[in-house]
Amino acid sequence: MKQRIFKSMCVLSLSTILISFIMISIVLYNTFYQDTRDSLRQKGWYIAAGLNIDPDNYLPRLDALDNEIRITLIDQDGSILYDNRTDEAAMENHNDRPEVEDALENGEGENVRMSETLDTKTIYYAIRLDNGMVVRVAESAGSALMTVMTSAPFLALIILATFLASLFYSVRTTRRIVDPINNLKLDRPLNNDIYEEFQPLLNRINNQNIQIRNQLKELKESREEFTSITNHMQEGLIILNDKSCILSINDSACRLLHAQGRSLSGTPVSELTSEIDFQEISQLVLKGRSEEKIFLLDNKYYQVLANPVYTGETVKGVVLLILDITESYNSEHMRREFSANVSHELKTPLTSISGYAELMQSGMVKPEDVQVFSGRIYKEARRLIDLVEDIMKLSQLDEQASSFPVENIDLYEMAEDICDRLASVARKKDVTMAIDGERLSISGVRQIIDEMMFNLCDNAIKYNVPGGSVTISLRRKNGLVILSVSDTGIGIAKIHHDRIFERFYRVDKSHSRQTGGTGLGLSIVKHGAQYHNASIKLKSKPGKGTKISIYFPD
Repeated sequence: MKQRIFKSMCVLSLSTILISFIMISIVLYNTFYQDTRDSLRQKGWYIAAGLNIDPDNYLPRLDALDNEIRITLIDQDGSILYDNRTDEAAMENHNDRPEVEDALENGEGENVRMSETLDTKTIYYAIRLDNGMVVRVAESAGSALMTVMTSAPFLALIILATFLASLFYSVRTTRRIVDPINNLKLDRPLNNDIYEEFQPLLNRINNQNIQIRNQLKELKESREEFTSITNHMQEGLIILNDKSCILSINDSACRLLHAQGRSLSGTPVSELTSEIDFQEISQLVLKGRSEEKIFLLDNKYYQVLANPVYTGETVKGVVLLILDITESYNSEHMRREFSANVSHELKTPLTSISGYAELMQSGMVKPEDVQVFSGRIYKEARRLIDLVEDIMKLSQLDEQASSFPVENIDLYEMAEDICDRLASVARKKDVTMAIDGERLSISGVRQIIDEMMFNLCDNAIKYNVPGGSVTISLRRKNGLVILSVSDTGIGIAKIHHDRIFERFYRVDKSHSRQTGGTGLGLSIVKHGAQYHNASIKLKSKPGKGTKISIYFPD
């Protein structure tokens, strides 16, 4: 803009100077031409007066003068009597010259034309003398032009000086015009002191600034809201463009993929991790199809849901949702395993009952052995009932049933009751039971707490050694009520510690069946602890005994 204004002003100045020069030249030429005519007329009348007074002596004196003008004396018949520039004998008759005709008729005549003798544009002025002759004076019209041309260098200097001055003025004027525009405070357009013509534009800019600020505020709030929502999601969220580069990624996705602290905007998704082929997934989705993949990362199972983002009918991006399905995956795996185990555990006693009953029905059992077979049937039936009852208890705990009444439970009193109930079993195993600690109470479901303590004590007796002991310990520490059951039994190897609370998991299956366990006791303890927001801690070594502690919130 600055250059355009400067060029325009220069062109305008130069045009003005040239036009002025032409006009001045024309005026000067006309002025000098008129002065030449007036001077020629005066000289003509002066010569005519001299010839009227003394024609014989005046002409010789004219020859002695170096006149700038041409003087011609013409007779009444047009013949040339005298000429100071040319031989009169060689000149043709001038009776047909317009200025001579006018002079003979009117006393004077004037004409401007190309002179055949001088070969230049000439001004002619003719005067009739008293004796009827005509004296004619002539001067070249080019003298006026020569006068103008003589002044041309001075005019050129004036033009150059004027142009340089206008150039300097153009630079200053251009700067004065452009600088206020360049220094506009567009963030506060109404505070600018500038040309009045700019006020409507500044008002529009101010209105647009207000509108843009409002839009930016809304966009910022929307972005902050989106970021806040996505960053508080447990699921990983990744948004890609049509080049499979990351547009947005939330904190959960960074955490799951170990990408914290990295600037990922614009990064190809393939650089996130080598464990998942995000590039292949995104390429498939960019073709317009949804994809779903399950993968294993850091011993956890994740599900990737990928969907295309359309603009019209064109896929412009990909949305990747990463879900941690470890719990549901493990639950499903445990459900399948549980179903298989339940089928197996139910089939064993049912097969035994069916076999014994079939033998008795076919009469293959001696009368004296009927009681033995009936006892075996009863034992298997009892085992079957215990198994079904434990399964029902687990089912209730899984469903977090709210029908259980919550009450204040005296753990010491409950421990004494369980010791009484298991006293006969302990005597048969030659195991002593004891209670250690203070009298403590917690708020919970009596049926579940009783089942948990009973199962721990029952296991401690079953897997103990003759002459061993079982101790129920109650104490309070750091705001927690700790219930511990320890024994001096066979112990549990380290490799089984992580799985001992799984359903139907047995360290020694043959020994477990001999003791009549269902394999669900410790699983019930685990689910009961979860129901009461308690945690479990296991300490055990083979041949050194086992200690299981439950930490209840006080």
